[in-house]
Amino acid sequence: MSPAGMRLEAIHCLVCGSAGSTNVFTFYFDPTRAEFSKRFRDTTVRWNICKGCGFVYQSPRLPRALMERYYGGRFWKSSFEEENRNMASMVSEEERFLFIRNALLKRGREIRPCRVLDIGCGTGNCLDFLSERGFETYGIEPCVPYLPHLAKKHRVTSGVYDGVSGSLGRFPFIIASHVIEHVHDLDGFLGHLSTDVSPDGVLYLEFPNIYSLLGDLRLTCFPGYHLYAFTVSIATQLLARYGFALLGYDISDRWGTKTVFARSSGGPVPALAFPRPDDDARGLLRRHYRDWFFRRGWRDYVKSAFSRARGV
Repeated sequence: MSPAGMRLEAIHCLVCGSAGSTNVFTFYFDPTRAEFSKRFRDTTVRWNICKGCGFVYQSPRLPRALMERYYGGRFWKSSFEEENRNMASMVSEEERFLFIRNALLKRGREIRPCRVLDIGCGTGNCLDFLSERGFETYGIEPCVPYLPHLAKKHRVTSGVYDGVSGSLGRFPFIIASHVIEHVHDLDGFLGHLSTDVSPDGVLYLEFPNIYSLLGDLRLTCFPGYHLYAFTVSIATQLLARYGFALLGYDISDRWGTKTVFARSSGGPVPALAFPRPDDDARGLLRRHYRDWFFRRGWRDYVKSAFSRARGV
């Protein structure tokens, strides 16, 4: 890798372009950074919030070429079978499918068996579920050791998503679950989606749930390999630039915020209004910090105080 590709990348807000930001979290020892500590001695991860639009992002961050190699083999720590069981216990594919179907039904649309592309398909749980219901399943997955297992049931391409319409044509239904927060080039990623989703097609995006007060936000939203933390309103603004309109959302899940977008072939799609008055990352993060402190942070504070008193 070239010397330039070995450096941490400092970025500005990718939503509004503002260079003004405020630090919201600093984690002084991040496990992902520690894996690359021989190259980057700084294991600190800094999370910033844009003063202009409230977008939360990591800066500086690990370079794209290094992270793509990481996703190709070192990201998944367990075997295919073990990870498959873990994902099945965390995510209900039936619940996810019902959410998508109901969001479309409210707009007078239906989801019928068709060609579907799952970007970052992991162990293929989602593709298995859809295949059993008559969908023609395609996937993209960077983790090389998982590909032989996936190829037994589905048409799977190795590598990172870089547009598929030239080789596979457009898809009426594309899924990208817990992918967008890993993507270095947001504009490129969304530009490819706008090309690859067929006119009047459906895009399902899921990303870590910054709204959730359950679980450890540090683990679910802010590990070192996540580059951004999205609210629904930020995601809606970003997708609107590429011809997508929000049809439905669900922020009740512990792990992920579910969103359904539609792409229109003839003018803008009437977007779903997002009525939450507290869809402001500053308020959300203050609430999270307060909740974390009273649930667990005070114990860490007391422990550290005793350690200092004992001179440890």
